[in-house]
Amino acid sequence: MAVCVSGATAPANQEIEYETKGYKMPTYDYECMPCNLRLEARHSVNTRAPDCPQCEGTLTRLILSAPATHGHMAQGREQAMRSLQPKPERSKHQHGPGCGCGCGH
Repeated sequence: MAVCVSGATAPANQEIEYETKGYKMPTYDYECMPCNLRLEARHSVNTRAPDCPQCEGTLTRLILSAPATHGHMAQGREQAMRSLQPKPERSKHQHGPGCGCGCGH
């Protein structure tokens, strides 16, 4: 299925049906340059790009990526990794009471 997500002259809920045979399909983003129309389409990787529902021209697949995050996210990951490491054992006193070390024995 392809759904219009933006565009000056595009209908708000433009849909294009694809046969998916009950499988979950990856989502691809497309744009029609002449119409300024953007579509979100779910289909098999082997299915060719849909035609523009406005002008029936060829849609261009958009390559989108998640924004990079820096700073506090890295620090949080570092703290989480440290919490998974085994804690060092506390040393046990190897001396008797009254040794003068000030430990309270």
